Amino acid sequence: MSDKQSEGQFFAPSENQRFSCDLRFNMTKKSFAAAYYYSAKLLVESVYLNCALSDTCGPPIAYLYRQFIELMFKEIRRLQTGISGKEELKGGHRIVEFWEEIKKDFDSDFIDQHKEYINVTDLCVTEFCTMDPKGDAFRYPEPIPKQNASSNKRSNENSTGTFRDQRSFDVVNLGTQMKAVEYFLCILMGRLEYEIEIAGPPD
Repeated sequence: MSDKQSEGQFFAPSENQRFSCDLRFNMTKKSFAAAYYYSAKLLVESVYLNCALSDTCGPPIAYLYRQFIELMFKEIRRLQTGISGKEELKGGHRIVEFWEEIKKDFDSDFIDQHKEYINVTDLCVTEFCTMDPKGDAFRYPEPIPKQNASSNKRSNENSTGTFRDQRSFDVVNLGTQMKAVEYFLCILMGRLEYEIEIAGPPD
């Protein structure tokens, strides 16, 4: 351990700006979501350079991408509805429900202009929800039993989808496919932000 490292302190401040994470930085919800995307992207690039990492990095990469999608969907819904960041959105972690609500706001011109990206995002949401409906399988090594709200007990039934039945998946292909989704969601969010700037937030 170097003299400049703080012994016994994991979240120590850094004198080197290259390594410093400034928590005072005014991070928007969009950039917070994007951080998950770019973290996954860095891992994918590491896998591309060192294929031996693909087995161990696969689930974390999938989780980071899923978290990016969920956070972007939630922020898009807040922009569409005018719900503030302090209010809870209905839907929990079910990205398919958010996506279906988001699409209801698309007009015909927007659909015609972005049909290809909408279709790609449809496929993305379908596959993520089939593999892992609530993000549990990407986070935990074993299936998480569902909680029975009435009895407050765990049942053997779980909601981890088909991820554990999948023999393998191409980590680099996942990263490539996600580029289109990230591009489209940024376009959509930018469009909503512009509309709010011009016309004001929805009633």
